[in-house]
Amino acid sequence: MTAPPTPGPDDASALSLREQAILDRIEDDFREIDPGHQHTPAAGVGAWSPISAGQGALLVLALVLLTVTAALLPASWWVLLAPLTVVLLGPWMVLCAIQRHRGD
Repeated sequence: MTAPPTPGPDDASALSLREQAILDRIEDDFREIDPGHQHTPAAGVGAWSPISAGQGALLVLALVLLTVTAALLPASWWVLLAPLTVVLLGPWMVLCAIQRHRGD
């Protein structure tokens, strides 16, 4: 794989020395705040998910179960199924996201 061309002085996308210094200060601030901050942008892209794989599988299973239940129940019962879904799955997803974000 070849490296991208280095921007020259005539290149419109080239950063000035002042802009590069500002960018370096921002990166230093990120490193102070988060020591695990990676310099390469591709390192963190798509690497973080708010829920783990096991929790995701449980979520999919719960949603499939609710869909099948909704298909089997008469429409008059859907009024009860919708709030039940929100009450059960909403807080669970938020708590999973908070737990995963804290690194527990």
